[in-house]
Amino acid sequence: METSELVDKLSEEGILFVMYNIEHVTDVHQLLHILYVNRVHDEPIDNDMNIIVVCKLFYTNLILQTAENFDHSNSGKKTLLKKFSRWFIVGYDYCSCIYDTLQVTARDLDNVAVVAMPTEKRTAEDFFKVLNSIVYDVKTKQHENDNMDFAGTVNEMLLEATKGSCLGYKIDTLMWRETGREFTNIGHVYIDGHLEIHSDIFPNINHGYNKRNFLLSTLPYPPFVIKIKTNGTVTYEGYCIDLLKELARILNFTYTIIEPADGLWGDYVSKENFTFNGLVGQLQRQEIDMVAAPISEQPERHQVMDFSYPFFYEYTTVVVKKPDPSALKWRKLLDPLKWRVLISVGAALPVVTILIFLIEKYTPYYSTKEHAKERDENGGLHTWHSAFWYMYGALLCQGGVHLPYSVSGRTLVSFWWLFCIIIVGTYCGNLIAFLTVTKETAPFNTLTEMLDQKNVYKWGTLGGSNWDMIFRTTTNPTYRSVGDGMAEFNKSDPDVLNPSVSAHIKKVMRGQYAWIGDKTSIELAMFEECDLIAIKEMFIPMSYAFGFTDHSPLGPLFLPHMIKIQESGLLHIWKRKWWPKANFCSGSMVASAKPISLEDVQSAFYVCCIGIVLGLVVLSFEIVIHRCRKWIRR
Repeated sequence: METSELVDKLSEEGILFVMYNIEHVTDVHQLLHILYVNRVHDEPIDNDMNIIVVCKLFYTNLILQTAENFDHSNSGKKTLLKKFSRWFIVGYDYCSCIYDTLQVTARDLDNVAVVAMPTEKRTAEDFFKVLNSIVYDVKTKQHENDNMDFAGTVNEMLLEATKGSCLGYKIDTLMWRETGREFTNIGHVYIDGHLEIHSDIFPNINHGYNKRNFLLSTLPYPPFVIKIKTNGTVTYEGYCIDLLKELARILNFTYTIIEPADGLWGDYVSKENFTFNGLVGQLQRQEIDMVAAPISEQPERHQVMDFSYPFFYEYTTVVVKKPDPSALKWRKLLDPLKWRVLISVGAALPVVTILIFLIEKYTPYYSTKEHAKERDENGGLHTWHSAFWYMYGALLCQGGVHLPYSVSGRTLVSFWWLFCIIIVGTYCGNLIAFLTVTKETAPFNTLTEMLDQKNVYKWGTLGGSNWDMIFRTTTNPTYRSVGDGMAEFNKSDPDVLNPSVSAHIKKVMRGQYAWIGDKTSIELAMFEECDLIAIKEMFIPMSYAFGFTDHSPLGPLFLPHMIKIQESGLLHIWKRKWWPKANFCSGSMVASAKPISLEDVQSAFYVCCIGIVLGLVVLSFEIVIHRCRKWIRR
């Protein structure tokens, strides 16, 4: 009778509502599922569910117990029904045992309030008046203001409902205590209509997740996640852990951190069945609530999980061991000039020698006896050996004993001198720089150049990571060649796909190996090891985010807080905290005066030794030729 009057009144006022007769509902779980899920878009609702239960204690327990077990009965899918829903239990025939019963039944529902009106104190008319005021005022004010305070609205309508009534009742709500859930009296309505409220009817609304414990998974990946073992106890810290702690403080939840058994990030187990391993696999199987690690967003992963707002943007590069500078110091005298310049200078010497020889031999200047006699008495460049040694001496800034006497010869020689001055000046300036500063260059600077050195270098990346997946599934020919190379190397060396960063760095330090990873981890490795160097090319841009289960209700609630954290500048503060302050190897790149060691000028001694050897060889030829001539004369 009372509910019929309530329905008629709400219909007259045009207030939208949905009413169910619990005695005729065969599947309470299905009913809650319909209420929780938007039937048009099949997505969890974003607004709170305001539910008023007016029925016998038996059915009230049935409904609340079904809500308690909703996640377990919902194919194991995680929902936030316990947080989104607000339960207002109203009755006029409840006994005092209602509080003990509901305290057990609704132990994990955040918002449960009870208005119990014993039969001997209330009439049906009084009950209808209270109930009608509650529902009507709440619906009307919510329609006028979507951001209204539900608890405050209920306070106002309870006061209005009890005006003119000579009876009174108490209002109780379930509170979170350290010892568990307990009903607490938050106010009374006295017989004179005065309402006294000590706190909100739903005090847990503004307390986030009310210390609920989430199961999180992560993987050590400095400086984002650092694993610390102390006396058998494992703790985590780092950039991501600071972000997690701030979110836990804001949203009022606790967490337990585990790691995937396979130690992988998330790659295909079966591309046909679209199943993943590692962290992504844990989310796909809904074994955990969230991934708190620098997991990169990929289109393939988006199909089985959700990502939070990105907290870090990154690029991929390659790190290798610096070439041994001592191994190439024998080339110090050749390094100041490119090989093309050396070849050009070497080719210019014989060409100019031939030209000066022909000019001196066939110039009309020596057609007179006087000039010819002068040339013959003082020497000239009209012979092959005299022309060569003069031009060679000019190249060394020494010149020769005799100058050409003809104007044409002197013109050519003067410009040859200018050429020699420019070349020698450039060479000397560069030689000083090369002796002062040690060149630290990578053996290659692009992926294409790395592929060209396949016979010298092997390369690898983190197994089960996004790089592993990209290089195996991409259509980019360069990336695909890199992936094919890793697959080939993996047959004889499984460590090229090791999931541990430290394992790859150790391989790089042994030489002839290149690790493909994110720029941050490579910079951290270069900070610790001065013998490492990164190539210039950066590729595969990535964004790091926390991971949630597919269509998780946690994502929309975390999103605004992560945006606020970024806008507050906390991410930059944490970056300064966990990133290396300065690279102690940076001083090696600064030019400074230093003594020249024997190793630096070893090439000069090689030249001296070559000259001695050639001199002895020529001496041997001269002795042989001289003896042959003497033998012929005899």
